[in-house]
Amino acid sequence: MADLGLTPAESGRRALLVATGRYTDPTFASLRAPEADVAALAEVLADPAIGGFGVDVLLDRPSHEIRVLVNRFFGDAGRDELVLFYVSGHGVKDEAGELHFATTDTDRRLLASTSVSAEFVRRLIDQSAARAVVVWLDCCFAGAFPPGQVARAAGSVDVLSQLTAGSGRGCAVMTASTAVQYAFEHDTAEVAGVAQPSVFTEAVVRGLRTGAADLDADGVIDARELYDYVHDQVRAATPQQTPTRNEQVTGELHIAHSPRGPRLDPRLPPAIRQALRSGFPHFRLAAVAAVADLARQGDQLATHTLRQLSTGADQELARAAADALRTEAPPPPPAPAPPAAQPEPVPAPPVATGGSTPGRAASAGGMRLPRGVSRVRPAASAVKTGEFLLVVLLVGLLWWLTAHADLVRSPGGVLVTAVVIPVVLLAVIIDLVRFQQRLAADQSVILVRARASAVAFSPDGGLFSYAEGGGVTSWRTGPWRVVGTVRAGAHSRPDRRDRVTRLAFGPDSALLAAVTARGAVTVWETATWRRVGVAGDDRGSGAALAFSPDGTSLAGVGPDQTIVLWSTATGRGAPWTGTALPGHHAPITSLAFHPSTQQTPGSADLVSADLVSADRSGTIRCWRLDQRRPVRQGRAADVAVHDVAVSPDGTWLATAAADGTVCVRDTATLTAVWARAAGGAPATSVVFSPDGALLASAGADADIRVRDAATGHLITTLTGHRGPVNALAFSPDGAVLASSGADRTVRLWSTAGLDHRPRQG
Repeated sequence: MADLGLTPAESGRRALLVATGRYTDPTFASLRAPEADVAALAEVLADPAIGGFGVDVLLDRPSHEIRVLVNRFFGDAGRDELVLFYVSGHGVKDEAGELHFATTDTDRRLLASTSVSAEFVRRLIDQSAARAVVVWLDCCFAGAFPPGQVARAAGSVDVLSQLTAGSGRGCAVMTASTAVQYAFEHDTAEVAGVAQPSVFTEAVVRGLRTGAADLDADGVIDARELYDYVHDQVRAATPQQTPTRNEQVTGELHIAHSPRGPRLDPRLPPAIRQALRSGFPHFRLAAVAAVADLARQGDQLATHTLRQLSTGADQELARAAADALRTEAPPPPPAPAPPAAQPEPVPAPPVATGGSTPGRAASAGGMRLPRGVSRVRPAASAVKTGEFLLVVLLVGLLWWLTAHADLVRSPGGVLVTAVVIPVVLLAVIIDLVRFQQRLAADQSVILVRARASAVAFSPDGGLFSYAEGGGVTSWRTGPWRVVGTVRAGAHSRPDRRDRVTRLAFGPDSALLAAVTARGAVTVWETATWRRVGVAGDDRGSGAALAFSPDGTSLAGVGPDQTIVLWSTATGRGAPWTGTALPGHHAPITSLAFHPSTQQTPGSADLVSADLVSADRSGTIRCWRLDQRRPVRQGRAADVAVHDVAVSPDGTWLATAAADGTVCVRDTATLTAVWARAAGGAPATSVVFSPDGALLASAGADADIRVRDAATGHLITTLTGHRGPVNALAFSPDGAVLASSGADRTVRLWSTAGLDHRPRQG
């Protein structure tokens, strides 16, 4: 028997590649690709600059040797190791439908004893101590094959169901095709000579070797990026073949380093990372200039990147980075007690007629709106636009009257000319005037044009995030710049139910959570943007998401209108564990935590609430989490309550209802303090300012109304969105209000000039 030893894993990364191209049973056709597959894959995986794996190759070995080595491979794996298992060859199923990997001595009639079963491999994965397992299967399934390709085998079998069911140990599986398709290898005119790798393995090798699979240009290729790249490459080469994957992992499995350009911090803006790795020198140099500009603004990450580039292998890039470091302005000398810098002037939002208390200037230390982002349209431009449209209308009307002079002189034409046309013209003029006024009143700054469904500021004010589709994009707020985009959910083919509906930051800003419409929750560390937690399932709802004030729990909506509290103390290796509360009889629409659990002064007979929930029937409930029951319940409206918010001091709660009513209630008694209607258009979002003085609400009528939280007095109406507004968020210092709407814009509004006096008592 051959030596059954395996290569020591000095790097903590081990790979076992099994390939079979020759078979003693004539039932199995010989394959040319497996030998080329393992040679190419072993080379790129073993490359210290790319994979850094300790690689073992088993080529055309009998089943008993392969079983022993596979057993040893998974059995010897340490907890902190990443192990990669690859199979290239024939796949065949027995009468029970179970998958077997054919080896040189496999007898089609004796599969159980002469092959390596997928169940055997899965069992070893389950029992392995390895923290992360990657499985790649370049196996064959049933289906027709196109000309110029050699099909590998007949029969069909679902590999994913047999290799991932019940593993739950961080196993990422990628296969060459689905359960009803062939995997293809390249055809050549001669059997002899050098064979090419299969279509699937060729795409894997090319993506790793060239770095093309590093889709986010962060210098690291993870399992999901590699699958996305391989899927597109294989589908382009053989449309009949569709690679599939199944991941049961938390976080990201880093397969390889990208050899395409320098390794860059993932917090750099994606556009800069892509440009620094571009094949065009002028793109790379332009990116260095952009990084240098950020460094001159005091961005420490940009300065670090310049230092990194100045010592890199790309000499031209290194010289440009070194020059930028030399020309970077030195920091000013320290001065005793320097005055706080004044924010850049931002025009205050218009104050509604009818009077309001005097406004305030933005605080010197407040958050600034981003520079270099143009407003929607300046007021002067808006006026010119309205005048231009009116002139066009008048010219068009005169042309029509001239062209139809005979009709105008007729008896009916006189009536039309004298009555109908002036009425229509007056209506159009009124609409144009209103449109012009709306444009002129727009004082927002468009941060980005995106169909965002949720917005959120981190409690420390350093980050702003918005959700679009299944992605979450985050910005640094000082100076404003994109950090990057992460994707929620784990479905390889996302649909509308995978769009993110709510965002929530942890109280220490260290975690960001997102929930999709299907109820799946994803949690990231904001320091590294690594996925550290998953929770929920497809039976839940994406209607609500909130962190507890102490950060120990994350609340969401589970199956059957239940409220689920997930523990944030759950480790990274497993889905977060949750505790369900009975919930509501109608679908839950919103959740909000009380800022503290202390009883309200003067209300000793009332038990304070930890959590407030609302539903589509208009019911609101206040919960004590230690008792797992509601301590108060009431009807906020006869229609659905879309959103609920609790004031920073916990004394009030606000609701936004489907009939457009915004109401503030006493949290101790649920009695209404005040209620205001907004013309009947549904109100969908409500939020208190950080000091509790203001209450902002928005909904289907595209306007944002800012009121005095104590009295309900309308302070101002912010106009700018061209469609329904779906989300609002105040910055932690109260200087900026963010909004997103159906007009595909994320807007920022300065609160300078608004009454922002803290409430007394």
